[in-house]
Amino acid sequence: MRGAGWVAISAALAGVLAATSAFGEELKPLCPDRPGLGTSPCTLDAGRFQLELGLFDHVAELGGGGSARTWANLTPALKYGLTDRVELQASLQPYVVVRVRDSTVGETRTARGLGDLYLWAKINLDRPEAEGGISWAVQPYVKLPTADDAIGNGAVEGGVVVPVSIPLSEVWSLGLTTQLAAVEDAQGDGRHLAATAVVGLGRGFDNGLSATVELSTTQDFDPTETGRQYFLGLSGGWQPKSSPDMQWDLGINFGLNSEAPDAEIYGGVTRRF
Repeated sequence: MRGAGWVAISAALAGVLAATSAFGEELKPLCPDRPGLGTSPCTLDAGRFQLELGLFDHVAELGGGGSARTWANLTPALKYGLTDRVELQASLQPYVVVRVRDSTVGETRTARGLGDLYLWAKINLDRPEAEGGISWAVQPYVKLPTADDAIGNGAVEGGVVVPVSIPLSEVWSLGLTTQLAAVEDAQGDGRHLAATAVVGLGRGFDNGLSATVELSTTQDFDPTETGRQYFLGLSGGWQPKSSPDMQWDLGINFGLNSEAPDAEIYGGVTRRF
């Protein structure tokens, strides 16, 4: 299914089912997982839907012997508030383009196709966002190998994410995200641990703007060789005062070591129903 079709179905499903949810009640502040390298611990109100749509995402890896570029546009993540503390989520990249150029032989290979499907459940364990104070959650997930062979590794993988939000003042906050995952070995004959840690400092502004700076590391403990990637992320969001159920966002990530992609730029929109 191509990007436009998946997005249309997601939006239509959210619109139809949202009509059955409560109307006119006071809702929690809008709190999407995007943008940024980390994840927020807050969850949707019960019976509410939220569509977080990545409008564009471009990753560039530039090396002396060639380059690799990945594009993923119109990428939806659809969420549903099962209770005020539990939300379910499904996300998919409907159409991915990967282009690899080998400068030594002057050859370029391009792969196009569907990405993998991710299914998530987020459980807020203490102090939902609307109550203020330190908030944290656990978010188990599974990746289903729906991607074409040239895009994904064809393996079922999964893990758990633990996001924490610590308010520092009325406008400043500290975000911490830890992720542990069981991923397929490079040789394809087993699973190993991959761990990610993100720390971010965020600031909110009266005009609905927000900005975040983050540092992250991923340690991939493959039996053949441990991979290490480090990133610096800068991102911002805008929630219009006239549309409290919507946010626009933009972000850029920089790789800080040779194993990490050089840069990623992305933008998107969130809409709660």
